[in-house]
Amino acid sequence: MKFDRKRIAEMRKLYIPDSKVLEAMNIQPDDRIIDFGAGDGYYSILFSNFLRCGYVYAIENDDEAISMINERINDNKKVQIINGDLCDMELPEHNKAFFSNVFHDIECRDKLMKKIVNTKYVVLIEFKKGTNFGPPESIKINQDELESIFNKYDFKRDMHIELEMHYIDRYIK
Repeated sequence: MKFDRKRIAEMRKLYIPDSKVLEAMNIQPDDRIIDFGAGDGYYSILFSNFLRCGYVYAIENDDEAISMINERINDNKKVQIINGDLCDMELPEHNKAFFSNVFHDIECRDKLMKKIVNTKYVVLIEFKKGTNFGPPESIKINQDELESIFNKYDFKRDMHIELEMHYIDRYIK
């Protein structure tokens, strides 16, 4: 995957307000958050700014993205980078999970869902179906499909935020 940091940042700024993401995350000072598919680390760093004794685990499998995260975090001790395939790893202890435009790409969804079944909050940003933006329409997940997946594992959607090209859903146990 080739990361165009400038384009990704522009798209985030245009279409996904930080305030809406933070509202859904409801970050507490001692949270332990997994940022699945952390990309360039933007959200990992954003979340870390609200932690006092918690951590963000930035899970990423792409070496170029890992380099970007390393550049960005400098000596931020609240962000821990985990390089690897989330389908095959043991997850660190956490109470919140975050997916930004990656859940639709995960091939081992059932396996991953079993790993996060005891997570208190799961927040997902996904591309809306019917927009000419993002991945092919055939792999986009609408909010009803997403809710069906999470309900299967006893999660309940308690927040839905409509954006122009995306939506943000929060699921709780």
